[in-house]
Amino acid sequence: MVPVNTRYRPEEVEYVLNKSKASSLILKEEPNKDYLNLLNELVPGVGVAADAIPNDRLPYLRKIVVSSQRSLIGCMSFDDLKNLGMGVSETTLNQAARKVTSEDIAMIQFTSGTTAMPKGALLYHVAMLRGAYYGSQVLKLTEADRFFSPQPFFHVGGSIKVMLAPIVSGCTMIVQPYFDAGEALELMERHQCNVLMGHQPHFIEYLNHPDLKKRKLVLGKGMIFASPEINKRVYDEMGIKSSSAPTDSPKLT
Repeated sequence: MVPVNTRYRPEEVEYVLNKSKASSLILKEEPNKDYLNLLNELVPGVGVAADAIPNDRLPYLRKIVVSSQRSLIGCMSFDDLKNLGMGVSETTLNQAARKVTSEDIAMIQFTSGTTAMPKGALLYHVAMLRGAYYGSQVLKLTEADRFFSPQPFFHVGGSIKVMLAPIVSGCTMIVQPYFDAGEALELMERHQCNVLMGHQPHFIEYLNHPDLKKRKLVLGKGMIFASPEINKRVYDEMGIKSSSAPTDSPKLT
């Protein structure tokens, strides 16, 4: 799997797909994200021409799968992809599974590319599970916990911690398609979330949101990537008393 940042520009999508030699691309049509139009800059005729891929800019791409309400020429629907999976026998699945080892590559996670072009980090199966397991141990997650996180799935926080925490701990994970602080607070109240994870900008938005004091939150523990000042405010104003946070944060373990 190669997660693609949803904020990438066309040239960044081109770089990641070619660097990873991705042969298939899966995307979803959404009202506020025009991925097909972005992709059209790399693949002219995508969705209207049967032979748009591969081309000179994306020589490795062989299949585009689109989750959409409409039929797109040259693209496979997500339902078609699922139906192909239904046609695979248990025997074939078991034979394929036996060939996979714990140290085979499961995902290529591209870095942020802050100082240069993104680097593709090769992550293997057991390493991803270990990352999720030990992160869950820090928070003492169990099947009784309800865990909210705004981490995007194209980031390791989402693709490892969020996706795999329920598998290794049994907890219930609460997510939202796009981060919105007000909606997030409503979800935390509605689902009685007692665990929260996020970065400083997320917590600043929670703390400054007018709905915070209106919500009956039951938060008790969290994983917070923020300054000591923000950690102190989270402790005082959001009720998170147990946390994985910087060591100089007040009263947090």
